[in-house]
Amino acid sequence: MEVYTLDIMKEIIRWQSGNYDAFNKIYTRYYERIYWLCFNILKEEDDAMDATQETFIEALKRINKLKNVKAFYSWIRKIAVCICNKIIIKNKKNLIINDEDLKLYKDSEDQRPEVVFLKNENRDLMLSSINRLKAKKRDVIFLYYYKDLDIQTISEVLNCPVGTVKSRLNSARNDLKNYYKAI
Repeated sequence: MEVYTLDIMKEIIRWQSGNYDAFNKIYTRYYERIYWLCFNILKEEDDAMDATQETFIEALKRINKLKNVKAFYSWIRKIAVCICNKIIIKNKKNLIINDEDLKLYKDSEDQRPEVVFLKNENRDLMLSSINRLKAKKRDVIFLYYYKDLDIQTISEVLNCPVGTVKSRLNSARNDLKNYYKAI
């Protein structure tokens, strides 16, 4: 939990009163923390910078809705997570996973035709299997395995309980296992 000094609380209250110097002080104090939160969710520097800027713009618009200044970081963190969620949704384009996303099959030194063929065959099989999953399961697979997000962060991004994320991940793994058995 964030420990607030009297100075920080006063700056937040001044900001709520329309003092933009106070906003600048809060912005300077929290920019890096919000940026790293966004970067850990989005894994892309440009997207994280955009999300951080959007977070502070949204906070600027909504600052008067903050009732408890001691909850400031939780409040702005929630705004940042929601904005990251919007960026992920905007960027995912139905989360059809393609070769660029599939980092499991990196080029190896073994370029024998039969090895290359088998690797391509396995990659294509994996891509088609993942893309056959229902959207909610595919989203969790993508965020967990390709964006390297932890369960808690996925829960925040998708705005659903941790248990639901775990259930979807387990169900998606079982579906993929069944797809492979059927082949």
